[in-house]
Amino acid sequence: MELLSVNLFAGSQAALSHKSALCLLGKGADRPLDPVEAGRLRAAVEALTCTDPFYGLEAADWPHCLLASPLGADRVAGWVVALAVTLQRLAYEWVGEGQVLSVGEDRTLVALPWMRRSVLDQALPMVLAHFSGLAGDEDGQALVAFKAVVSPWLEKVQPEGLAPNTLRFAHAAAVRGMPVTLRPAGVLQFGWGNRAFSMYSSFSSGTSNLATRCARNKMHTKEVLREAFLPVPQGVLLRDESALDRIVSEFGWPLVVKPNGQDQGMGVVANIRSLGLLKQAFEEARQAGPEGVIVEKHVAGDDHRILVVGGRMLMATRRINAGVTGDGVSTIAELVARENTNPLRGVNKRSLMIKLALDAESLAYLDEQGYGDASVPAAGEFVALRRTANISTGGTAVDVTAGVHPDNAFAAERAARLVGLDIAGVDFLCPDITRSWKEVGGAICEVNAQPGFRPHWLSDPARDINGEIIDWLSGGGEARVPVTLVLGPPAAALTDLLQRVCVPAVGQLGVSSASGIRIDERVIRDQSTPGYAAARMLLGDPDVASVILQVDHRDIVRHGHPCDRYGVAVFPLLDGGSDSAGGRLDAREIANLRSAVMARTTGAVVMASRDLPALAATPLARGLRIITVSMTGEGEDGAARFPEVERVYLTAGGHTLVHRVRGGARVLARLDGEGANGQRLRTLLFAVATAVAQGVDASAVQELVSGYDAGAARRVHG
Repeated sequence: MELLSVNLFAGSQAALSHKSALCLLGKGADRPLDPVEAGRLRAAVEALTCTDPFYGLEAADWPHCLLASPLGADRVAGWVVALAVTLQRLAYEWVGEGQVLSVGEDRTLVALPWMRRSVLDQALPMVLAHFSGLAGDEDGQALVAFKAVVSPWLEKVQPEGLAPNTLRFAHAAAVRGMPVTLRPAGVLQFGWGNRAFSMYSSFSSGTSNLATRCARNKMHTKEVLREAFLPVPQGVLLRDESALDRIVSEFGWPLVVKPNGQDQGMGVVANIRSLGLLKQAFEEARQAGPEGVIVEKHVAGDDHRILVVGGRMLMATRRINAGVTGDGVSTIAELVARENTNPLRGVNKRSLMIKLALDAESLAYLDEQGYGDASVPAAGEFVALRRTANISTGGTAVDVTAGVHPDNAFAAERAARLVGLDIAGVDFLCPDITRSWKEVGGAICEVNAQPGFRPHWLSDPARDINGEIIDWLSGGGEARVPVTLVLGPPAAALTDLLQRVCVPAVGQLGVSSASGIRIDERVIRDQSTPGYAAARMLLGDPDVASVILQVDHRDIVRHGHPCDRYGVAVFPLLDGGSDSAGGRLDAREIANLRSAVMARTTGAVVMASRDLPALAATPLARGLRIITVSMTGEGEDGAARFPEVERVYLTAGGHTLVHRVRGGARVLARLDGEGANGQRLRTLLFAVATAVAQGVDASAVQELVSGYDAGAARRVHG
């Protein structure tokens, strides 16, 4: 199958929400797939995603789950799109759904999302080169060959992608209809303007830098918690090993060694019971960083990770050391090999679970427990292979949220609040999490900034923990600010009028037009800017409460749509009443662009009355609000055919401006004869209709009309 062309857009096209690529495929893309071929392709998807599954997506749902529309889902084209999206997501790109736009015998057009061009440029050809082999793969050799190409490619491109936590946050936001924007350095912005917030892994835009610094200095955290009379292990911070003998004498065995400034269990050795292992662990921890080494008393009990969000416990898991459970027959080596066949276990550190290893560390720990790799544990006996319970070293987890004693939950919540973290992973050691630490003992050994969520994903795969955090950060809303799109050639006069009437109603208003970009009266850029770039700037500004974008037809053709949704779309008549955009686009092309804009509009469409018969049927069927604009005597036929459409028009004689809705009308202003003609007045009518669509207060609309031209209008009431 041949790739004929690729056309990249910074904005979105068709039904996609983000950066889009229109790809033209050659012969074969239109061919239907039979059930056997589809089954083989689903098996390939399962093999690719088994150790790092997509949350909320099952292979049985391919390709429909990754297509924005059902067109082509049963054909080669739909599978090519879904597999190209799959490879990009496995490369840790945040990309949404793709789409089959048209299917033909010789040429098929598809739309693909993309984040890094280099990744798309490599992913799509890989899919096309291996597709036929995978679909006809009777003995599995084609899948082996495909994985042999994909695996090293992923190892190369994944480090520059997003963190797994970040990807899950993006997925959760997208499911909720929330806009997701990639910012520099792997930061994702959720929402727009002054309603937006950002995430980097499990850091939020509200995470305190001081709190993070405290959490990453484990000794400082220990001191903060101790002063608050929370339970913490007895411990000291050392720079060299000269005091180790004294610490052993003072604390007694067993001990724990950990670097003071490292995360994810790096350099941590627990349950140390010999001076030789203590010195070895101390030296390794000392080399891990310059912040010193903590030596503390080992606290007996299970290892729990309590996730605290906004000062309240959200979820709790019991982490279990990497290990195997005996069956009374198999050796430990055989049990390890059997457990490593679990498809969730991989060797990539970002895999959901990590394969078990019988390395020097695990063999030494087995020997300490009286085992070797040839030992046969009794049926039901659990044998740990690691001293710590980190998921990154092969551990797993079970959910204990419902059983956490209130005293233990309160201690974890208080620890997170004392450190100052909005999202914290509190490591709580306790023999029985269902009983109070005051009764059975226990201690908080760490409070983690930027906690990993793999223990929670493993312990309750059905729970959307990232989505719950998104809901908390957004207050349960979509985090959008209102966006009005004015589609057409430069219309600075119209956007200037809209800015005058909207600012008092919405607060800080961002406007992009032919004259540049402004936020309220401040000029940000005094040059015309492509719609996508202007939208990205304004929607990313934390001060902006509402946005008006004037976008030329040709801008969308060249760059794509500036955002995924518009609240209000405005289709003003062009200068002189021509719809030809100066001959640069024909009427059919403009009509297609307007239809595409209406498909993205959720609130209201403002159009000339003469366009009503051609444009109104589809948006009315979707429940959109339609407001037409007409001069004296225009649009009477349309008004009769579409009684549900609102009208802003001049009455006979051109002296009275009226807003009519079904069941009644209200007078907005009476105009002097001097202003009752020409493009200037038509611009005023479009501004009034747009303000009405935006829900601007009637008094502000009347003030706009009365102040537009002191010699042409005077304010009236009633």
